[in-house]
Amino acid sequence: MAPEMHKGQHYVGWAADVWSLGVLLYIMLTGSIPFMASDISKLPAVVSKGEFTFPPKVKISAEAKDLIQLCLQTNPSKRP
Repeated sequence: MAPEMHKGQHYVGWAADVWSLGVLLYIMLTGSIPFMASDISKLPAVVSKGEFTFPPKVKISAEAKDLIQLCLQTNPSKRP
């Protein structure tokens, strides 16, 4: 879920869908998930920060990285 949904804030459907697209692209291109937490109850806080890195050994084009980073903006108004 997009960070605004975890926070219980009003959300716009298309912006939340763009967030989900970013997560899916990340998974498809890296084979891993962008946000990890030691406990499922801590995951919303991790997602809300929006901090992620790309695995160093996985080759991803600069354009794909840029697109994912745009999609995974914590501010929904900054998403494409």
